[in-house]
Amino acid sequence: MLGAPAPAPPGPPSVCVPQPRRPHACSVQHEAARRRRKRLGDFPCYIPAVSVVPAVQRAEPESHALATTEARARTAAEPTLSGWGMMPEPGTEILSEQLEPVTRGAALSRGLGRSYGDSSLPARATDKLVCTRLADRILDFDAESGVLRAEAGLSLCEINRLFMPRGFFSPVTPGTKYVTLGGMVASDVHGKNHHREGCFGAHVRSLRLRLADDSIVTCSPERDSDLFYGTIGGMGLLGHVLEVEFRLHRIPTQWIRVETERVRDIDEYMTGLNRAAPVWPMTMGWIDCLTRGRSLGRGILAAGRWAEPNEAPSAPPAEKRKITFPI
Repeated sequence: MLGAPAPAPPGPPSVCVPQPRRPHACSVQHEAARRRRKRLGDFPCYIPAVSVVPAVQRAEPESHALATTEARARTAAEPTLSGWGMMPEPGTEILSEQLEPVTRGAALSRGLGRSYGDSSLPARATDKLVCTRLADRILDFDAESGVLRAEAGLSLCEINRLFMPRGFFSPVTPGTKYVTLGGMVASDVHGKNHHREGCFGAHVRSLRLRLADDSIVTCSPERDSDLFYGTIGGMGLLGHVLEVEFRLHRIPTQWIRVETERVRDIDEYMTGLNRAAPVWPMTMGWIDCLTRGRSLGRGILAAGRWAEPNEAPSAPPAEKRKITFPI
């Protein structure tokens, strides 16, 4: 039964096994461009699981390429784009490291293509669509407060890679790390700590936008607040997100301590969730909605928190060796 987080046991702690960093479109296709930029520094490339069920991330496609045979066949005839549902639609995207000039006159911006439905797809194949993933520079960071300002194309994967070794983590993270800051703002993503921290927009301090009339503005809760709050969760309908400023949270280690509980039905799941939420900062569950009768909603309830230094291994796991083939 899930209760208050227990003190560290004498033996090895029950922790989520971190997930190693994998190549993805943002890093593989543009490694040379990224090396040319001035970044905060080069850190070890390991990414712990940021969810109590990392299998969701392992099952996700590793690149921005279309993954179905039908999509590849259509690509041969005409350029197409797709979202997370892998349903291709005619369209092309323009990639640039400079969002301010390239978004002028554009109908839509998109990041790593993890949106549901067609929200990151053009209404017409001829629409000008900008992909932000090359505009991923960190513009400012205050190590005392954790406030980070970066371009909209910076991915959560890169934020994890750069800042987790420094003891910082995003206040809210969705089920995939292959999302950009601009997409996190536009979708106002939530995570396993929603009952504690709310959505990502609650931690955003300011935004720099290009509006529909091509003007560029900076807004915040104190300045043009209606525009600021309309953009958070606005799915890009008010304009293009160019820069995002938000506050990272400090974390004691890069490990998460997890406890799980088997539940027999949906009523038991809801009871356990209500019991765990006040004392655990992260909660989630998997439920079986196909079983009929008294077992409807059976499943697993999990609760987690960041592990303290005396609970976690002394060092993160070594990065798995990458196997390469000469071409």
